[in-house]
Amino acid sequence: MLMSLVTVALTAKYFGVSVEKDAWLLVTVMLSSITLMIWGPINETFRAKFIFIRERESESRALKAAAALFSGIVMVTCAIITLLAIFAPPIADFSAMDLQHDGITWFLSLFLVLLPTLLIDEINNIASSILNAYDIFYLPEIVGSVTVFAYIAILIFVAPALGIYAMVIGQYVSTITLTAVLFIAIRRKRLFSLSWFTKPDFRLVKPFIVYALPFFFPYAVGQFNAFSERWLAGILGVGNISILDFGRRFSVILQGVISGILTTIMVPMLAKAHASNDSSEFSSKLNEHLSVIYGIMLLAIPLLFGAAYPLCDFLYHRGSVTTQNIVEISTLCQFYAIAFLCVMIYVVFGNVLLASEKGKPYALWGVIAQVLVMGLNFGLVSVVGLIIFPISLGLVHIVTGCIMWAKGRAWGLPVVLKVMKYNAVVILSSIVVYVISQYLQGIEPLMQLCVSTGIIIVLACCLSPLIDINPWTILRRIRK
Repeated sequence: MLMSLVTVALTAKYFGVSVEKDAWLLVTVMLSSITLMIWGPINETFRAKFIFIRERESESRALKAAAALFSGIVMVTCAIITLLAIFAPPIADFSAMDLQHDGITWFLSLFLVLLPTLLIDEINNIASSILNAYDIFYLPEIVGSVTVFAYIAILIFVAPALGIYAMVIGQYVSTITLTAVLFIAIRRKRLFSLSWFTKPDFRLVKPFIVYALPFFFPYAVGQFNAFSERWLAGILGVGNISILDFGRRFSVILQGVISGILTTIMVPMLAKAHASNDSSEFSSKLNEHLSVIYGIMLLAIPLLFGAAYPLCDFLYHRGSVTTQNIVEISTLCQFYAIAFLCVMIYVVFGNVLLASEKGKPYALWGVIAQVLVMGLNFGLVSVVGLIIFPISLGLVHIVTGCIMWAKGRAWGLPVVLKVMKYNAVVILSSIVVYVISQYLQGIEPLMQLCVSTGIIIVLACCLSPLIDINPWTILRRIRK
């Protein structure tokens, strides 16, 4: 997470708020949206369904089905890449039409160069999911924490000469390294026979597709929404896509950390407990993960809300990024911090529904949420500006999050009361940090950030028992 912030700071230094950075963001979001639109539902539901098949039928059948699914993904993705390469010019003309200067040229060039990442990223996604099903959770994070140093070195030494293409090189180095490590780990587990991949039985893929079916439309709407945000930001002028990205970057990193806990650890554990009809274990694991998730947020949200300006100034105020840009970015950061709390209510309860084999209401309300968010964005972006994106995100997801809880009433009132209490603790800490930060505005931003961070740590230690975390127990374990 720390190294991710370093890379963000370096991109601000070398590329700032520029047309090539806007083009890079449009391309990467489009390719990511295409991947998630097509394979996202299967990626999200694979772990739970694989465990159900393994526990209720046999491990051999589950592995053969996974191998057939992998082969199908590779073939379909290669066909999609070919089609996208053929139609790249009209795609660039439409997507980058609001970028001034040579925005379309930048978009087309980056789009073609990055197309193979569609296949590489999806191979990594499904390989990680297979390992997750065998309780190997942190390998992608470990590899990422190592390759990020290579990425940083590439930015420092290559960006001055090659510009934005340094980020292309860095991305390929990171993703290909992860692919190699994942394949080695799977090979060492000796799970698969080569013939299962070369002669796949595609009939075995059906359970994965059927289980994921309710999510395809929600994912399509969600990814269209993700791309439309950047496209709408581009309408507001050159540099606004970069400002939006910088403003939401912290919450994106935080959501990546927490979503990793939810999808790779919590969902498989809850799914296993549900498959075994062990309600006691289900409740225990749910409560345990709620404490972990809100423990992370107790440290992060007060920083993003209460100390947004010094944080953004420290990381972004370099290169072509101006003081006015920092004000805009920090305001967005604060609004996204508030929205993040709302989104987590939806995501937590939605993933619990998924682990309980109640994916349809999760999918249905996911679609409704995305449509409402898009409606607010398209209707109000020209009036409100960039700030509409976190506002619409938060308002819609707090409502749909409550509906997710209502759909899983079997969890009981104690769970929702616990979540409300945990949110209140995080909000209280955030308000305290914000108020104190107002009295620190006369000092240097870096000093403001250091003081605010110290206050956040003290508050977290004092308030953590309220989210069922004992900091002294954690400290004793660390010392041992």
